[in-house]
Amino acid sequence: MDQEAELLKALGKDGLEQAIDAKISSFHGLLTRDAALRLIAKERGLIREKECTLAKIPKGAREVSFSASVRKIWPVAVYPSGKRSRVVEVADNEGARPLVLWNGDVEKAGGLRTRDRITVHGAYERGGELHLGQGGALEISQKAAFAPLGSLEEGQEAHVRGVVTAAEGFAFTISDGSSERRCVMRQGLDRAAKIRPGDEVIVEDGRVTRGDIDISASRLLVKRKI
Repeated sequence: MDQEAELLKALGKDGLEQAIDAKISSFHGLLTRDAALRLIAKERGLIREKECTLAKIPKGAREVSFSASVRKIWPVAVYPSGKRSRVVEVADNEGARPLVLWNGDVEKAGGLRTRDRITVHGAYERGGELHLGQGGALEISQKAAFAPLGSLEEGQEAHVRGVVTAAEGFAFTISDGSSERRCVMRQGLDRAAKIRPGDEVIVEDGRVTRGDIDISASRLLVKRKI
């Protein structure tokens, strides 16, 4: 189907050009005319996305949508050209894939946490990776739940949030209002050294070891007490 021809029939030449200009303006001028056309066509139902499980997304697929859970969030990469990217590893019951976000889309990962459920629209496959296309969307469909500190058992993975009540260099204690638990950093000690009582922390994928939460390999998010 010639999407531009169909849009011309529906909107007329002037109407289509106005719609394209408005769409480009909404992306702060960073959208190409062709990309704006695709977005308008998608909004009007002329492009139908293919909903797939991660393992069944074929090579070179475009306009793909899927649901998955966040397994890992990598740091932002900055290139000499000024471009930025961020990889979010996503998984479902059939497999896992890297989802690559570029430039302005990098910020969409800012509110993500491991184990969040997300829905992605407008992705494409390239070289075994999934990329969020221009005009694509990433939405959190279900936030990951935090485990009560008092419910954690030996060897259990710990996805927890609490307020720091004590800090001692490579370790600190957090409280969720009902219970307390000591968090121990055996690697990357500088991360724990900056934490102060009163800070709010989120520990993603720690592990209970001898009663403490080992956070050596965990993602640690800190909201500094002002």
